[in-house]
Amino acid sequence: MAAKKRLLIIHPAPAPYRIDLFNALAKRFVLKVVFLDKKIWYQKDTIGTWFKDIKFDFEYLDSGISLINRRLALGLGKKIDAFRPDAVVTSEFGFATSFLVGRGGGHRHIVWTADNPEVIRAESPLRRGWKRLLLPRIASLILYSKETEDFYRRKLGFKGAAGICPNVQSEKNILRKVGAAAGNAGRCLIKYGLVGRKVVLYMGRLSPEKRVDRLISAFSRISKDAPYQLVLVGSGSERQALETMARRLGISDQVLFMGHLEGPEFYAWFRLGCVLVLPSDFEPWGAVVNEALVGGIPAVVAEAVGAKVLIRPGRNGTVFNPAKEGDLERAIEYWLASGRPLGKAGIMKERPPKMGSAFDAAVEGFAGAIESHAG
Repeated sequence: MAAKKRLLIIHPAPAPYRIDLFNALAKRFVLKVVFLDKKIWYQKDTIGTWFKDIKFDFEYLDSGISLINRRLALGLGKKIDAFRPDAVVTSEFGFATSFLVGRGGGHRHIVWTADNPEVIRAESPLRRGWKRLLLPRIASLILYSKETEDFYRRKLGFKGAAGICPNVQSEKNILRKVGAAAGNAGRCLIKYGLVGRKVVLYMGRLSPEKRVDRLISAFSRISKDAPYQLVLVGSGSERQALETMARRLGISDQVLFMGHLEGPEFYAWFRLGCVLVLPSDFEPWGAVVNEALVGGIPAVVAEAVGAKVLIRPGRNGTVFNPAKEGDLERAIEYWLASGRPLGKAGIMKERPPKMGSAFDAAVEGFAGAIESHAG
């Protein structure tokens, strides 16, 4: 049996939506993950309830200089030399990627990016030019979608190999977490007076690019005299402004601001939601879309959301055009009309997933890129 290849992943920080993938890769490779920070810049806490699920070898390299929510890490070369990898994966085209391109070495260098075509189109000429300079100097790309690969080849001139690894989690683990949250869902049903209502769900940061104001505005136009509830799970700088907006529109009693949730408190809402909405102007992916679809909730997402590739229009969700008047409202109303009002018996039943298995294929896409280009 051939020896496992040694894989070093240099990643910005621990994140719950990466854990399943890294755990799976640890079975395939001699894996080490080096995190450049102990938390993502928008996270409140270093260690979440998901931290106990980590089964891979990792360490932190959190020394260096912080610059605009990015860390210029010191000591990368020593970490690489000590581990002696066959392949090194860096995220995006920032400092770590630039450092490895300039340093060279006996390993293969692969870049993993969350880009989607809309994100690339919005980039500055300087950033796009820097990518063009680096692309010929890396072995391969790992991308979220075939659509993004095609864009890289047509618009950025990339000629190397690419692995397709969408940002999805283990369906088995998502269903396990949703299943374990039944009791929490029942308590929320009573506590927030949701019996007989239909819940429009948003899960994510309350920050400007997420355009939660767009969702609140649309909800205000469809919720009058209707048994609808808008539930916003997440925290962020826009919360006070959004609360003020809900009051101004006269719907504050129909909008719940839940703040940051984790574990069963978070997954309970996948038993209560009728439709998930992600109305962002900037969203490289949107991991919650995968979680919602596996949990049986249809998703309405803006055209800028990378996870729109998971949507099968009319079957599991809708991709809406923010520039088209009424498009968001119509999409939400369509899925609310097909959902049932909440009742205790209903939330105790498992809802059939609204997407097929994608996680194993994602692991293969990532691993294939490494195995094809590592020594």
